Amino acid sequence: MRQKGATNTDNYIDDFIIVGAPDSQECKRNTTITHETCEEVGLPTEPKMDKGPATTISFLGMELDTVALEIRLPAEKLEHLRAKLGKWRGKKHAERGTSSL
Repeated sequence: MRQKGATNTDNYIDDFIIVGAPDSQECKRNTTITHETCEEVGLPTEPKMDKGPATTISFLGMELDTVALEIRLPAEKLEHLRAKLGKWRGKKHAERGTSSL
């Protein structure tokens, strides 16, 4: 993809992130290059998974917010984690046979 001119793209296994300057065609161009390259090498893509353009996107289960300059967990994941951690409050150690978080 980079050899074909895609900029500001990265991936982790099968998740891709494509970023670009506001009010530009950079994301659209890089998305097109990414889809074409994947097709050429036989990697399936799912265009309905494409999101954006947006200033807040989800990548690897985290929300990336370019306006607030934050990376955060989505509310439902954060609540799930808090509930799990709440069960451990006050414990000094894990008991044998206790399931993991």
